Amino acid sequence: MEMASSDGIAHWTGYMRGHARMRGKPDPIPMTLRVTEVFRREGGAWRMVHRHADPLAESKRP
Repeated sequence: MEMASSDGIAHWTGYMRGHARMRGKPDPIPMTLRVTEVFRREGGAWRMVHRHADPLAESKRP
């Protein structure tokens, strides 16, 4: 995980892991997302202003 902040803006990047139920699958499957979130200080509180997440591509070996 990486994170940084200043007086008015902050971000973090990392991975979120969990299990998800998918249509057509009887059991939950493991899922790992790469996540970036950006926050801005507004009125004394941090507010999320951007979030991006996508599935982590699994390496395929020949």
